[in-house]
Amino acid sequence: MKDNFQDFFSDSILKFESMIKSNQFLFFDTDEFESIIIYYLESGNSSMANKAIKMAIDQYPNNTSILLLKVETLIFENKIEEAEKIINILFEIDKNNSEIIIQKSRILSKRKKHSDSINLLKKINKDCEFYSDALIMIGKEYLFIDNSSLCWGQNDNYKSVNSKSFASELLNLKILDLNKNNENNCHPVSSIHWI
Repeated sequence: MKDNFQDFFSDSILKFESMIKSNQFLFFDTDEFESIIIYYLESGNSSMANKAIKMAIDQYPNNTSILLLKVETLIFENKIEEAEKIINILFEIDKNNSEIIIQKSRILSKRKKHSDSINLLKKINKDCEFYSDALIMIGKEYLFIDNSSLCWGQNDNYKSVNSKSFASELLNLKILDLNKNNENNCHPVSSIHWI
């Protein structure tokens, strides 16, 4: 199975590069385009990634996954305004899509709207595959808030409150997860157990 995926992936990359060199038009489905774009992004070849994104959007202009990859590329290239326009359109269509929420949160963070970013990330469902990523991002956002408060000369109590708030929030989220997983347990977990 893994070999079949590797062959499919390699064939897609070779087919795409052949198309670029020969200036011919070849058909790619959305999965192929996603794989090609991710390959070039992970390889650090933004030029080829952008070519693949442009072709993919020409063929599939309303495909959320491809548009999210474009947003990710724009954020990486620090083209925040352009990324924000696309993500706002996607967010209006599907406010519960965790991948859209994560990208929108990244843009809010770049705009130094850390509290808004945190509030948005909190909307990600605990059962979602991106939940742990959201928690990590929430932690980073709290660190950005702490760092900016230090730069502005606010007192250490503010930093302490934010750090404690973040730790408490993560603790409560973890307790909820433990209680959910241990529903048959007669003794639910509480924050007292962790102190």
